[in-house]
Amino acid sequence: MTVRILACSGSLDGGGSERQLVQFVRQLHGRPYDVQVYLQYRRGIHLASLPSDVRVHDYWSSHGPRWTYPGRIRRLQIDHLADVLATEKIDVVYDRTYHMTLVTAPACQRIGCPRISVITSPPSRDLGARRERFRSWKRRLLARYYAAPGAWTIAVSQQVADDAANYYGLDRQRLLVLPNAVDARAIADQAAQGAMEDSSPHAWGDFWLVVGRMTPEKGQADAVRAFAQYNQRHSPYRPWSLVLMGDGPQRPYLERLVRDLGIAHRVHFLGVQSNPFPWIQAARGLVVPSHYEGLPNVVLEALALGTPVLATRCSPDVEALLAQDRGHLVDVGAIEDMAAALARLQSSPKPAAEQRLARQRYVQQRFGIDAWTETMRNLVLQASEARSSAPAWRREES
Repeated sequence: MTVRILACSGSLDGGGSERQLVQFVRQLHGRPYDVQVYLQYRRGIHLASLPSDVRVHDYWSSHGPRWTYPGRIRRLQIDHLADVLATEKIDVVYDRTYHMTLVTAPACQRIGCPRISVITSPPSRDLGARRERFRSWKRRLLARYYAAPGAWTIAVSQQVADDAANYYGLDRQRLLVLPNAVDARAIADQAAQGAMEDSSPHAWGDFWLVVGRMTPEKGQADAVRAFAQYNQRHSPYRPWSLVLMGDGPQRPYLERLVRDLGIAHRVHFLGVQSNPFPWIQAARGLVVPSHYEGLPNVVLEALALGTPVLATRCSPDVEALLAQDRGHLVDVGAIEDMAAALARLQSSPKPAAEQRLARQRYVQQRFGIDAWTETMRNLVLQASEARSSAPAWRREES
């Protein structure tokens, strides 16, 4: 019996949640699973990473701009998604952001389709600390959606699960903790390919790398300021660079900041890369200056490649990942400390082979793709077999 799954996202732009959604599709697609993808916007660098036989639905290609009022577009998106669920006879819906859950949950309730939703960051920071319209209303809706019958809610770490239970008033026992996974072999293969979308990083000499969507909470401005201090004090005549990979609303501000600090010749903006792994592997170190995080994919990926990581204490999960000499930590917003840490790492020898292997083994043992895939397959089957909330066509088939 085929299990039809619809994996939902706003787009497939270059973010960690988008990469994890593509990984979900690639790992589960194939008998007995028929995985399809639903996007609000049919765009993104990761579209090309989907298997060629995966069907992609989207909202905006068939719904042009129109006169609207608050809530109307969301209602239209719910109607459209519900139609897709019914037409394609979907058994289980999977989503990874609270923005998408606000659409998938009411559509699934209307059709009677089980849903698996993933909470990827502490909601008290991700939603609670943002200047977002209708925040209190969204919080009430999400609390109801995550606790709804026929809903399975995953948190990517214990920290995120505890925060979600407290912020939304959820029963902690309803939250399944399933950390993000990395396919270490696939990452190594992609890193070895060395396919660069711009110039080779080796032409820039040694460089530090920051990867992430350019938004205030990701802290790229702190990394730029720390690099400016480090560059002024320790390496004004050495070819060290800072590479910023990603895009987002803060990019114009960051470009101005780099010019104002006089380091435009040392800071490179790469934009989003479909294959970031050659850059992560070639970097002298990965810098994670975030103000808060859940379980960041890029840290797992850097460890899987044996690349040193310098991160802020942006979450207990990051601190645990980098414990036992697997990485280096500074306080959030501590620019002076970050600059000093860059100087120490720059002057220290590159990691020995034993250190790199220890990091790689840690990731493979704790965050391996095989165990994650098996757990996810079992969860999808459990959701699809929930007869009381299953779609009518599934009950008729049985």
